[in-house]
Amino acid sequence: MSNSLVVQFHKVLTRKPWLRLIGVDWMMNALFVNLERDGADCACMHAEPTFFKHGSTTGEYVPWAR
Repeated sequence: MSNSLVVQFHKVLTRKPWLRLIGVDWMMNALFVNLERDGADCACMHAEPTFFKHGSTTGEYVPWAR
């Protein structure tokens, strides 16, 4: 991720702090949707097979809040 993308994510999360309460995969999708609505030229791509293990599909997910 570039510094400018992080700054853009921060701006969206400041305007919509409730996005921090959803799972990170949904949050990332929402961030990209919001950036696109704001006119940013971005793309979110998914790989098959995935690059990383997804804890919610492997059963390895440990919630950050208990």
